[in-house]
Amino acid sequence: MRACERLPTLSCRIVWSLEEKQPTYVTHSWCNRTTDLQQWVLRRSFLASLDRLRVWWLLHFAHPSHVRLLYQQVYSHPPQSLMEFGVVPQRTLTLLQLIRCGPAEQWPRYAAVDEFESAQDVNSVNLKEFYRTLRGLGIEPRLLPGNLESISPCWANQVRDIDLLVVWGNRELARESRAWLFLPRMLSEHGQIWWESLARGKPSWHVIPKEKAQRLAEDMLRRRAA
Repeated sequence: MRACERLPTLSCRIVWSLEEKQPTYVTHSWCNRTTDLQQWVLRRSFLASLDRLRVWWLLHFAHPSHVRLLYQQVYSHPPQSLMEFGVVPQRTLTLLQLIRCGPAEQWPRYAAVDEFESAQDVNSVNLKEFYRTLRGLGIEPRLLPGNLESISPCWANQVRDIDLLVVWGNRELARESRAWLFLPRMLSEHGQIWWESLARGKPSWHVIPKEKAQRLAEDMLRRRAA
């Protein structure tokens, strides 16, 4: 017999009814509390199962398919720091949650560059609301209005040791871009740039480790000096 089943017998007191002259057994709340704890555990287990199901779905069925590759990367190799050029709030939250599901079970350092309200687009992101959302998760984000070409080297020097830098926007990998002057400096020793581009009309990734990013920067400097 389980402990919870013994409690009504072992922990009850007798109250005599004046009308029926029969004893009424009134149990203490110990068993109820145990039952409540069991229900709480079951609810937590159920929610955890839903989380695992959602993670599994994202890793195997999320669209577009190239984003699924990024999800798989951050889940299997959670970066300690993430930076995005171009923000879509729900996409960003999904990335952060997948990283949070990793072995370390902690949020990464996060930075982002986006035009925010200055984009004059119906889908533009409100900087203050986005900041409040991230702060609500316990993340202290660094957010800068701008784009890939407008980042100042001074600001770039302040954002260092980025493990994963994602450039969104289906843009061509411009080898002449001034961004190569500062992107390598922002990466950690084993940091990577995931550059979203179009290949035969379909989105895909250029995955650029720090060593290659440094070579691209050196090549651009040589061409400029020539």
